[in-house]
Amino acid sequence: MSSSSLGPEEVDKAFADIVARLDDAPGPPPSPVDDEGGDAPPAAPRPVPWRVDPTGSVAKALLSDDEELFGAEEGFEPAAPAALPPASDRTFWVALVGLVLGPVLLLVALLGRDSLSSWWGWCGLALLVAGFGALVARLPRDRVDPGDNGARV
Repeated sequence: MSSSSLGPEEVDKAFADIVARLDDAPGPPPSPVDDEGGDAPPAAPRPVPWRVDPTGSVAKALLSDDEELFGAEEGFEPAAPAALPPASDRTFWVALVGLVLGPVLLLVALLGRDSLSSWWGWCGLALLVAGFGALVARLPRDRVDPGDNGARV
């Protein structure tokens, strides 16, 4: 509540005064007049602050290529992508088969409405768990060097 001591009549009168003044909206501002009595040219509209990019950095970033922005990285050649693990790495292949075939078998069990679908579901769940277990088994057991930043490429 406000601390004013206006009664209901004063509030109604003030509200009626505000409503009456709504129709008296101000018109356009008067045009400036130059020294010779003629109209001066209108001033250029001021830009909206959230659209201003005084440094032009956004336009430069959008219209330039990476070399222009970050400079040429001379001598940089990305490493060749790593090959798939060999066939002798069985934990990788168990993880791959389990994590791909397990959800497929679960989907077959969900869509199949016969007596074998429960077996497909259990086999899919077992493959999924085995694939996840194989991934956990492949995790490195030793910790990263404290001097290393932790990134492995």
